Amino acid sequence: MGKSRQKPALVGSLPALLEALADQLDQRRPSAELVDQAVVLLGSTSPSRFVEIDRQVRDLGRLYHYRYMPDDGIGGWLSRLTRSNRKTGPGDDLTLLKNQPALAPIFLSHADGRVREAALDLLTEIRDAYTVCAIALRLNDWAGPVRYAAIECADRLLGATSPTLLAEAAMAILPRRHAWSRGDNALLRLDTVFARPDVVQAIVNHLAASATGPCIRILAEVCRTGVVDIWLEHLAFNAAQPNLRALAYRFLIEEEAAWPEGFEHVWTDKTYGTKRRIRRYGNRSLSITTDRAHLIAAGAKDRAAAVRLAVADSLVRHRHSLPDPAGLAKQLSKDKHPGVRLRALFVLDSV
Repeated sequence: MGKSRQKPALVGSLPALLEALADQLDQRRPSAELVDQAVVLLGSTSPSRFVEIDRQVRDLGRLYHYRYMPDDGIGGWLSRLTRSNRKTGPGDDLTLLKNQPALAPIFLSHADGRVREAALDLLTEIRDAYTVCAIALRLNDWAGPVRYAAIECADRLLGATSPTLLAEAAMAILPRRHAWSRGDNALLRLDTVFARPDVVQAIVNHLAASATGPCIRILAEVCRTGVVDIWLEHLAFNAAQPNLRALAYRFLIEEEAAWPEGFEHVWTDKTYGTKRRIRRYGNRSLSITTDRAHLIAAGAKDRAAAVRLAVADSLVRHRHSLPDPAGLAKQLSKDKHPGVRLRALFVLDSV
């Protein structure tokens, strides 16, 4: 099998800095200057792949906890395997962290849960979006004490964090937020923070300006509550991605938001025990009133065929409740896209 073509999550000089820091950690003498450089560079990385970054920080920094490292008398196999000659006791890294609290953002990725817990306790501020993502990971940590420390850290710091940083982190966290299940109560801290009006506005600005990325999934996740309803029309008119505009139009015209909640199986033939897996969706009614005819007319003029197709589908569904469906259908009957024209002709023949 060929090698993966995906670029590593950490690029530039940060991997080399982390390896140099690992060497100094082995000697139990980490340089304050090197630590500060590594923390600054780590904070400047894009948080979009924060799960991979967390793993690479742990591996490059050799942030493992060995109670005993065999000598070369047995061949040095473990030293070669881990690329480290470190002989650690139970509290060595904890002592280092206590003496140099600046290591906390890096030690959030430590393999030892006790060190992760201590790093969370020592965090005093959030300067970048990656740190928000790292705290989010710890809210879903497999170790209960780490999750409890992450809850206290989130309650202490997230409320005072800039909405711009929180929105940037939300763009990376939201696509996977509801796939996490270890710390359901802990993860409610994220939901509360991301529902703040200033954070919602910043998330909407990110969505509107993003030409790539999983914006459809993010909008669906944000729409689990009504905080974003007042911004849907702005996204329908101004979002850069056509599919995002189409989804915003669909929510507004249907007066209902929907989001994926997982999968379920439905029988295709019980006699032979065959079934298929389908996506399961949750939904809720919007908290605002909308003008369906105005939205369909506006969407019919959109430059993207994906939006006009979504609007044409809504016209077909609501043709009997609209005041002038024939007028809207005539507007769409001359569209360049054959699918839009077909839907418009169906409406003209049925009203």
